[in-house]
Amino acid sequence: MNNIKFAFLLVILFSIFGCTSDRHFEKYFSRNDGFWDIETLKWQRVESSITNQNISDGEVIDAGYLEFNESGNCKFSYSFDTFNRTGEAVWSAQDENIQLVYDNVTGGSTGAMIVSLRIDKSGPNQASLQGTETWNDNIGNSYSNTFSYELKRR
Repeated sequence: MNNIKFAFLLVILFSIFGCTSDRHFEKYFSRNDGFWDIETLKWQRVESSITNQNISDGEVIDAGYLEFNESGNCKFSYSFDTFNRTGEAVWSAQDENIQLVYDNVTGGSTGAMIVSLRIDKSGPNQASLQGTETWNDNIGNSYSNTFSYELKRR
């Protein structure tokens, strides 16, 4: 009987604390005004058409910033390759990922684009995000940007 009570208690505790990780990451990124400097941005861009494929990559130091608001809005301004991105997105934390929903971004899709970035916390004021965005244009070309953001809370 004690084993059943213990198992029931574990289920309740897991339900309470297991479901709060999304909220934990949302608070982690949005606290203290949610402003994060992008100390390093590593990127790889792949452009593919029927006849060829171009791959470029690089690293940008002090690339810009990401600002995560509690309301679910994310402001951003950063550079990579020949692109300067500035604008807003909608963000949420799910499991150990941040999901961003962009609309018409420079160096990205001309419509809505959903990107999932894996979170790696490396301290109370540092984190890294990694992920890939992909899309196709209206003439059959495909594109892919892979990013690794090294962030520091401002």
